[in-house]
Amino acid sequence: MPAILRLMPYADRAEGINRKIAGMVNRLLHDPAQPAEVQAGVKILDATDAFYGRNMRKFEQEAVDKIVKKMRAGFVDDAGALAKIVFDPDSTVGRENARRLLGPQLWRAVHAADVQQIIRDSRGLAGDLDAATFARQVRQRLRDGVWTNQDISEKAARLAGQVLATDGKIPLQALPSDTVATLLQRATDYAAEAKQLAKERPLDVLSSELKRIGGEHVKALGAAKAARLKEPLGFLTAPDASVRIMESTARILDNPDLLIAAAQRFASNSS
Repeated sequence: MPAILRLMPYADRAEGINRKIAGMVNRLLHDPAQPAEVQAGVKILDATDAFYGRNMRKFEQEAVDKIVKKMRAGFVDDAGALAKIVFDPDSTVGRENARRLLGPQLWRAVHAADVQQIIRDSRGLAGDLDAATFARQVRQRLRDGVWTNQDISEKAARLAGQVLATDGKIPLQALPSDTVATLLQRATDYAAEAKQLAKERPLDVLSSELKRIGGEHVKALGAAKAARLKEPLGFLTAPDASVRIMESTARILDNPDLLIAAAQRFASNSS
């Protein structure tokens, strides 16, 4: 992989790849050399897209107007339904008009509903909240322009970048009172603490993380545990390796004495 791609965040690479594939498929479908049956099908797809473009704005705006009216009448629970429409990057509705009609307080409820959706989307199969996934979605909202500086502070946007620049998984627990900024601040604090612990006692950190990962794998991934037993230090490169593992590993790899000690310690623990 070229060096520049290794430096690019995963979300950026994935977005670029998806766009490239979409362009290739579109050019292939519209190739004049395609059989008549394919060309007929493409015409139907193009007509459907054109109809969607002409009418979806009207349908979405009617839905938004209806929900805004209900929220102004006191039905704040409809904030989630409105958030799905106005924060959709493909939506054609007047987002700022909805903001103006609702006013600051009701709009905060809509934004909070979108944040809760991001939190749900950032949970793994075991229900754990991953900070990098959360930060990636926050940055995507900003890139798409669906969140503005009225929705999220400059500090929170900066924290999202710091989280994405951190190697390793950062576990998070979302509290009812959390905002985007408090969640991301807690994530960066965790990463800073992990880095400090790695400097002070890297072997102890690895030992603790090994026990944690082993416990989780016993419950959900027996095969992964078996693989770990065959390769004592294989867990260091696991895709779900925590930031503590990444920081401690980097510290150990820079010190030959620590590297030997780690091999001896974990080899003996796994036998």
